[in-house]
Amino acid sequence: MRILLYNWAPAAAPVSEGGGVGVYLENLIETLAAGGHEVFVVSSGYRYSMVGSTPRFTRRRGTKPGARYYDLVNSPVVAPSYLMFPDATRAVDCPELVAMFRDFLRRHGPFDIVHVHNVEGISFDVLELRSEFPATRFLLTNHNYGVVCQQANLWRRDEERCTSFQDGARCHACNRFGAATDPLMISRFVGIHGLNRAHPLIRDTAWRLCRAVLKVRRSLGRRLPWDPPESRLHQGRRIGPADAFQLRRTRALELVNANCSAVLSVSEATEEILLAYGLDPQLSRVSYIGTRHYDPARAPAPKPASGPLRLAFLGYTRPDKGFGLLVDAIEAMPDRLEGCFSLTVAARISDKAAVARLERLSDRLAGLTIRDGYRQDELPALLAEVDLGLVLPLWDDALPQVAIEFVCNGVPILVTDRGGQQELAADPAFVFPAEDVGEFWDRLERIWTKRSELQRFWTLPRPLRTNAQHAAELLEIYGAT
Repeated sequence: MRILLYNWAPAAAPVSEGGGVGVYLENLIETLAAGGHEVFVVSSGYRYSMVGSTPRFTRRRGTKPGARYYDLVNSPVVAPSYLMFPDATRAVDCPELVAMFRDFLRRHGPFDIVHVHNVEGISFDVLELRSEFPATRFLLTNHNYGVVCQQANLWRRDEERCTSFQDGARCHACNRFGAATDPLMISRFVGIHGLNRAHPLIRDTAWRLCRAVLKVRRSLGRRLPWDPPESRLHQGRRIGPADAFQLRRTRALELVNANCSAVLSVSEATEEILLAYGLDPQLSRVSYIGTRHYDPARAPAPKPASGPLRLAFLGYTRPDKGFGLLVDAIEAMPDRLEGCFSLTVAARISDKAAVARLERLSDRLAGLTIRDGYRQDELPALLAEVDLGLVLPLWDDALPQVAIEFVCNGVPILVTDRGGQQELAADPAFVFPAEDVGEFWDRLERIWTKRSELQRFWTLPRPLRTNAQHAAELLEIYGAT
């Protein structure tokens, strides 16, 4: 098959973007290419030129044999999607971008499959190209809620779960991040060209040159590709802020339902939410992603029967990922449990204040280790010293990559009841109501006092897939749609 895989974040690039979706796609690309399929990997909305504004596709050298990598530079739709709050209607209707993808499909096709992983960096009306390429099947995988939410995570103002958008009014007030900035785009430019890993003198020179070029362009009155519009327009007419988000949600759902051969969700939890918002149930199905960490034949190693329970938190120190909840919980730890738990945090540090607060609480723990992220090849050694993983999203996380990593490396997980990680926990004894610190400690104390729970965790079936199993399932879907 000739397969086009789309995601906003460049795959196999010197930069690491896209979170768990990026890790998943790297594995999928490798598996499909190794199976003899022609794989085209396309990104858009990430790369921008310092000297020009014309959108163009450019081929980039990749790391997977048999795959070809293309980036749309200077896309009219900036990614990730929260950067399009000032121009939400362009995220659904952008004729300029549709024309570019039409030309790409003609030039490099015919494709059997166009498989979009999140509609970010492109506009939803790109899906309408299905009518012009009837032999090509268009599929969408939802790794988040971008179909109905401009921020993609139904997490309002980076503070709370969103349950109502009030016909677009709450969406308009949701944006905390603003439009893309010149420093952000310089950082991306330097990173995608590998200059952030160069000698500091070279890196700093690149930054200075980019700043100087953009300063000149702005002094000449030039609008840059990532600049928001001066007024909100949709198809040539002015539109109010709330109406823009109402239109954006309605139109996105219409385009997905009318043009996709199948719409996949990475967990039952994600599918349930999207169906409630209007996704066509005839198109919808759940497809759990694959991972290189899963080995069906590997039995989990026994955990120590005594001593402090060794906990771990992986991923990001962000509020939506539950890091603040974890710090609150440590602060509220019952006195009787002090010293009963050690904690390893291996997460990209973005909230330094929360990390500092956790460090001040270290005397409540038997041990505290904090590191700024981790590499995939470090996971087996890192998790060999962990008894229980903590997966604590406060948003409805579609299927946290860290939950998969824990379980596939023989580590049971304690999780919140928001998101697909519940399906990997599988046992109600390892699930607690999000934001309920009391229930968090009730579950942990039970596990600490009854270590056999850690072995009982493995008696239930879980929806885990190897990369090969997942690719085989996808190819079946490709052929059936």
